Amino acid sequence: MTDGFAEIFINKEQGKKKKIRLSGDVFSQEPWKEHLIGCMIDFDVSDNPIKSGVFGSSQLLGYNGDEDLVFTIDKLVGDWVRIRCANICDVPCSSGDKYNGWIRWKDKTRLLIRLVYAC
Repeated sequence: MTDGFAEIFINKEQGKKKKIRLSGDVFSQEPWKEHLIGCMIDFDVSDNPIKSGVFGSSQLLGYNGDEDLVFTIDKLVGDWVRIRCANICDVPCSSGDKYNGWIRWKDKTRLLIRLVYAC
């Protein structure tokens, strides 16, 4: 990003790039920390289980993915996000606060969650 423009790949294999203006009504730039808060997410619970804290050794909360739940992010600490079960998208949070906990959102440069923008 330079001078209010971001360079994006149009075709990565061919190395074709274009510049887009970040100011204005169409595109904006925001830090990951601000963007993630409130986002709905999907994640692979077998590789990234919900834990009670931000340590690899923290207690597992026992969510195995069998229940159809929607999670949102409400806090970010380093590579970890605190997630909460949410009553949105016509999916009730039947578990209450039982599975509200922490998961890793990234591992170095690899994203471990999928951001969901529509029900």
